[in-house]
Amino acid sequence: MTRQRTNSVIGSRGKQLKNAILGLLKGVGNRGATIHDIRSRLRVGAQQHVDRRLRELDASHTIERRREGRNTFYVYKGVRRKRLNSSAISKSLRAEVLHAHGRQCQMCGRSPAKDKVRLHIDHRIPRAWGGKTVFENLEPLCSACNEGKKNLFKTLTSKQMREILATKSVHERLARALHATPGKPVPARFLMLVANSGTVQDDWQKRLRELRYIGLKITVSRHKTPEGHVTTDYTLTNWVRLPSDTSERIRRIERSRAARRTPQ
Repeated sequence: MTRQRTNSVIGSRGKQLKNAILGLLKGVGNRGATIHDIRSRLRVGAQQHVDRRLRELDASHTIERRREGRNTFYVYKGVRRKRLNSSAISKSLRAEVLHAHGRQCQMCGRSPAKDKVRLHIDHRIPRAWGGKTVFENLEPLCSACNEGKKNLFKTLTSKQMREILATKSVHERLARALHATPGKPVPARFLMLVANSGTVQDDWQKRLRELRYIGLKITVSRHKTPEGHVTTDYTLTNWVRLPSDTSERIRRIERSRAARRTPQ
């Protein structure tokens, strides 16, 4: 079979599987289904990329992820009013991203050449959250780090994160992102992504520390990965209702503190 014919058959099967998944999710309603459920009911093997077909459906359908213990349930919510950007990552764009980041994972630093890992070109802000397939929103991640990121993101619904990322106040974005997983460590890289949504924040850690002025308590922990890299996590330990003018309130407190420190 020629390569062109093979690609055509694979594409046809992929479309059939995508339609079958869509029909199944519509049928189970709010109960939802896990990837294991989907594989079992549709009788598809591990070689069939169910997770990829679900991501493809995200472009034109709202499919929420609901985490229950170790399981993630996919719940169909309807057709999107506005189709998400669904352009594939071209070979030239992939090469540009790899070259710009030194052909190494941006989380652990491992590379195919030295560590024999496989790199994926990942969306920093997932497409389901409104992220675009553009150079600025892409980075290489190894399989292990990519899976770890997916596990964190599965605990957050697309609707929830789109609302957080659309919030104008950087302080409120950070606070709400921490509150989305209360009592659980949140990686610094995730909070940096949230802080820089819309506006570049060169000192996003300072914005995070300033949240203590309005009563939030956040602990910081650091640990070494098996590869020897030090990572930082932030955990929200005390939540308070945010004022309507969060950033302005914090700026007023900062000015007051600065005035008290200034010698008379």
